[in-house]
Amino acid sequence: MDPSETPQKGFFKFTKSERLSSKKLVDKLFGQGKAINLPPIRVVFLTTTDIPNHQVLFSVPKKLYKRAVDRNRLKRQLREAYRLNKHHLATETSAKLLIAYIYNRKREQRSTFDELQSRVIDSLARLNLEIEDKRKES
Repeated sequence: MDPSETPQKGFFKFTKSERLSSKKLVDKLFGQGKAINLPPIRVVFLTTTDIPNHQVLFSVPKKLYKRAVDRNRLKRQLREAYRLNKHHLATETSAKLLIAYIYNRKREQRSTFDELQSRVIDSLARLNLEIEDKRKES
C-alpha cells in the first residue's frame, strides 16, 4: 500500500491470522531467516509463499527483563507500533513475510513508545526493500 493512501476501515486491527504462533514456522524463521539490527530492536524475517498474509512475532527476553509486567508492556508497545504502521508494508505481492521483533535493550535504557514506533517504521521500510528484491529475483 502506498503510504500516502488512507488505509481502509478495519485495517488497523491486528488479527489472529497475523500472529506468528506455529512452532514449525517459528523454527523455520529462526533457522533460515535474515536479521536486521535497528537498536533497540532486532528484526528477523523470512520471505515465504505458504502463508496467506504477513505473520509477526514479538519477543522480549527474560534475561533482560525479569518481571513479566515489564516484558508484557514492551511487547504491547511493539504490537501497537506495528499495528498502527503495518500499512507501510507491501501486501499486494505473492511473497509474504514471517517477522520477529526482538527487543534487546537493557532495563536501565528503556525506550519510549515514539522511539519504538520510529524503529518499527524503519524496519517496515527495510522489509519493503527486501520484498522488492525478492520480486526482482522472481
